[in-house]
Amino acid sequence: MIARIFLAGEFPPLWAVDAPREGDYLIAADAGYQHLMRLGLTPHLLVGDFDSLSSAWLEQARVAGVTVNCWPEAKDFSDGELAVQAALAAGCREAHFYGALGGNRFDHLLGNIGLLVLAKKQGLVVYFYHGNLWGTVITKESITIQGKINDIVSLLPLTSKVQQVTAGGLRYPLQQETLYAASSRSLANRLAASPATIAVERGLLLVMHYREL
Repeated sequence: MIARIFLAGEFPPLWAVDAPREGDYLIAADAGYQHLMRLGLTPHLLVGDFDSLSSAWLEQARVAGVTVNCWPEAKDFSDGELAVQAALAAGCREAHFYGALGGNRFDHLLGNIGLLVLAKKQGLVVYFYHGNLWGTVITKESITIQGKINDIVSLLPLTSKVQQVTAGGLRYPLQQETLYAASSRSLANRLAASPATIAVERGLLLVMHYREL
């Protein structure tokens, strides 16, 4: 089962291919509930301390039959992390994140990138969407990227180093390379063929694909 987790960050229009599908488990984290409402969708679960969702929206969710898990503001987890825990408890093996980026809270943006890493480490396949940006976190695996020639593809290490990185189908290919955190070497590469293939043997790598609109 796929979890679709809606956070409270910016929410550019979705591409049709990125939209939730019937049978997905929809989770709203606090004000992420409003994003689902704009799509005309009702979540299965609403979780958070509700410091950013009004009481009127919260009551609307309850009336609509949404399961609401209310937490105190003084807690050890972000609303997004609570959503990840709920996805795992529901038996989901894949999580798609929306509303994780943008806004004027850079701390939340970095925290949500950390949330992707946490979800990956706990056994979830993770993807995130932000307008024309599609991203994922990979480790000890290979993925393919479909797109148009010259689409931007950035590879950013999320561990101190990511080893045996192979990237085929990019303008600047990699062959069994080591990428290091804080280095800009693998920033803003471009598709030279589609599909391109990215493979990693050790470490956590953030893959970001800016698709042509």
